[in-house]
Amino acid sequence: MLYTMLRWCAGRALRWCYAEVTVVGAVPVHGPVLLAVNHPNDLADICVVLSQVPRRVTFVANVSAAEHPLVKLAYDRMGVIPVHRVRDVRRAMARGEDSAAANAAAMERVLQALRDGACVVVFPEGGVNRGPHLGALRTGLARMVLAARDAGVRGVRLVPMGLTYEAPNALGTRVLAHVGEAIDVDTWTPQPDRPAAPQLTAAVAAGLRAVTRNAPDERAFEALSAVADVVAATAPDGVPPLLAANEVWRALAGEIYGPGVQAEAPDDARFAPALAVCAALRESVRDVPPARVLGAMSRRATGARMLDVLLGPLGWILHAPAWWMVERVAAKSGPATDRMARRIVPGLYVMVGWYALLLLGAAVTSGVLRGGGWWVMPLVLMGVLPGLGNAAARWMERRRDAVLRRAIAARVGTLEGDVRIAHAAVLDGAPTRVRTHAPE
Repeated sequence: MLYTMLRWCAGRALRWCYAEVTVVGAVPVHGPVLLAVNHPNDLADICVVLSQVPRRVTFVANVSAAEHPLVKLAYDRMGVIPVHRVRDVRRAMARGEDSAAANAAAMERVLQALRDGACVVVFPEGGVNRGPHLGALRTGLARMVLAARDAGVRGVRLVPMGLTYEAPNALGTRVLAHVGEAIDVDTWTPQPDRPAAPQLTAAVAAGLRAVTRNAPDERAFEALSAVADVVAATAPDGVPPLLAANEVWRALAGEIYGPGVQAEAPDDARFAPALAVCAALRESVRDVPPARVLGAMSRRATGARMLDVLLGPLGWILHAPAWWMVERVAAKSGPATDRMARRIVPGLYVMVGWYALLLLGAAVTSGVLRGGGWWVMPLVLMGVLPGLGNAAARWMERRRDAVLRRAIAARVGTLEGDVRIAHAAVLDGAPTRVRTHAPE
């Protein structure tokens, strides 16, 4: 029951924070799976996995996250498997806990979950990583899988999932969850005379790099991000914008920086037009990521759904005070890099309280007007409020798009031309492996 409720809440949080969440590829719906996911955006990553994977998942998570009583309760009820990182050992000792014994128990729980055919989710970077490339993976994931194989568990598949955010902390932007090629653990064979766990970890890292964005340093990441933003804004119909952007990103990064893109390399002239477009957008619309503005430009021709036009304003009236409060709480409760996580967790408490007030008001109003049957109006309202919230979110996204387009109205024609030039500059020199057609 709690799992279903949290999965529902995760879906609502994503719908109200991001304009679009796209899943490419599929996580196997049957059999034991160990899902390895990169971790660029804290709690939002968990919401994506929880709401978009079409089967129940069991998370392996850091024990330090469960220090809050409510989080610990959620961990217990959802079957989350807590593990101790190296940095947690000292604090565990202060609490009288044995980290080695706790991790051994966690390993046994993972093995049992795989025996039962479960989908176990691991963030192998060991924590949130906002760096320009995939962090070094912990070998614990590989040791779990190999231990399962040694224990006779068959049919385990190790599946990489890459999460990409157009602008992680900006409302109304896009998210991509790209499921990569699975590793069949039964048939995977390490090279002889070398430890198996580091080899399998390297294979997982290669699988994750194939479905994520990686750059050697922050300067290259900024340049490739500019290219990706332009490509996403000009993606052909039928192609998820971030998938098209990531394909160009990986092709360019592999050509310019080499395999693994872990070593610094000189700038490339193809970056210049895209960087100029992003600089012009920052000058025109301050405090809004260029990706958000380009997204507004690319969505200009789409029509509004009639229900959103009719119900969006009503949903906004009912939700606007709570959403405003959520933004205030998020702005005051942590750094800007954690803004989306601060929207989701304190935001959940705010929305629960706000809904309780609305339902209480509906009950009082219903009792006064009807003289009885006070429960009818709250029951109806409870059923329609989330749908009205979805309509309001879509309605507000269109209004925000319109505001952004008006902000750059004086130079839209120039910017659109510059975007086409920047895209052409990338594709003219990009390797032939860049794919611009719709995925099969």
